[in-house]
Amino acid sequence: MTEIEVAESFPTLKHWRWTNGMRDSQNFRLLHVTLHDGSWMAYNEVNHQLVGLYKPLSPDLKDAATIGCILSIVRSACNDDSAYLCDYDGYDSVEWAVVSDVVYKHRERLGLKPDGWMRCLLGDGDTEAKALYYSLVYIEKEEELWNG
Repeated sequence: MTEIEVAESFPTLKHWRWTNGMRDSQNFRLLHVTLHDGSWMAYNEVNHQLVGLYKPLSPDLKDAATIGCILSIVRSACNDDSAYLCDYDGYDSVEWAVVSDVVYKHRERLGLKPDGWMRCLLGDGDTEAKALYYSLVYIEKEEELWNG
């Protein structure tokens, strides 16, 4: 998947939610949710204007605050406040990964015991955004087993 496809796919995921501080692909920083149709108050960072009743399209995956907000969504979805995003520099197969001890515990309970650092791997990709995206996809796919 390209970064654009990943950005457009995030809002289709079960655990996705827009949060305060995210910036969308149109350079709008989301400031606060309104009660009107799920729209947001937003601040346009290009022309420095406040915009009301704005519906974001896809997240800006180049924005550090947005990446941090998405990590928070992943933590909530896997019920692990200590899950983290890291750069596996030096590994050919993984560049970025989300690591969670909760995932290991679920895998152990189900009799799935991969070796080494892979046991805690929730999702990985060649960018931070892809690692976060594949983590949410994995959680969505596996949560029935986890909760069973």
